[in-house]
Amino acid sequence: QNDNPKLRPNTDIYNLVFQSWSNPKVHRRQHNKAQFVAGERAEALLSRMERMYDRGNQQCKPNRESYHHVLMAYLNQIPMTLRAVSNADRIYRKMLIRHEQDAIDGVWSTSQIKTLDKVIMAYSRLYRNANAALHADKLFREIIGRFSNGTSL
Repeated sequence: QNDNPKLRPNTDIYNLVFQSWSNPKVHRRQHNKAQFVAGERAEALLSRMERMYDRGNQQCKPNRESYHHVLMAYLNQIPMTLRAVSNADRIYRKMLIRHEQDAIDGVWSTSQIKTLDKVIMAYSRLYRNANAALHADKLFREIIGRFSNGTSL
């Protein structure tokens, strides 16, 4: 075991792994039941990262990029399913909660709006599922409510 701090995982290293799991090419190469593993693996790593940060490891603080890549690991799944989009929605909400608790990197940026946009667009692409539109509408109304209450994204 090596206690060299330079060899310990940090936010940048985690984000590189998340980015690889969110790569659409990963999803195109998976042709069996394993195709759903990317989002779940990325989310498991995110949970580990959050636990490490919550226990005091400041080097493993999840940032916007962390949540975005995990969310995209679900949204790049082929074929797109309501379960995948619901999981991405859950990750997005987790990011909102973390933002409110920790003020992740300050004020929300355009990238956060784009992340929200990807979740809503994914719901809209599930046109055959009647619940998809309801989920997209609910998420949209929640965000509009945040703005009207003076709460920033």
